[in-house]
Amino acid sequence: MAGKMLHPARRLGLVAINVAANAAVLLLLLVPIIVLDWDRVSRSLAGAHAPDLATIAAADPMTLVHLFSLLLAAGLGFYLLLGKKGSRAHRALGWTWALLLTVGAASSLFLRRAEVGWSFFHGFTLLAVIVTPLALVAARKHRVRWHAALMTYLFVNVILLAGIFAVYPGFAERLLVRAFFH
Repeated sequence: MAGKMLHPARRLGLVAINVAANAAVLLLLLVPIIVLDWDRVSRSLAGAHAPDLATIAAADPMTLVHLFSLLLAAGLGFYLLLGKKGSRAHRALGWTWALLLTVGAASSLFLRRAEVGWSFFHGFTLLAVIVTPLALVAARKHRVRWHAALMTYLFVNVILLAGIFAVYPGFAERLLVRAFFH
């Protein structure tokens, strides 16, 4: 591989720092929202239950494509963050992850409610569409630190943050809120 290879322990340290920094930003966003909306959150959490699979199965096909591509991307993302970097398997799974994220982002463009139109959730789509190609170019050019930073940013701030908001009780019309809390 061209370019400077980092020792695996150093790479893991960079990933850990990157995840911690992104998680701190995530917490800084979420904690005030949850504190300000605690009454609704606590009532919803008290009524939480296993997912109602009938509610999920009744969703339109594009919503299911969106949901399952991003669920797969979340699982694969955890594996890629924790696994060995730079191997042939990492590259193949990384391209698969990027494809799943792209499918999830593209499918979100078709998820609009007529009365609301675009929502702040579409900002996550914009981030994914902009940052994913930059992260892939960084990998192709063997810019390991940029690639790791951008991919971690996508994982924590697009997949995890959007996923948390997808089950946030304040969005009662969302599929996962209906499946877990109603």
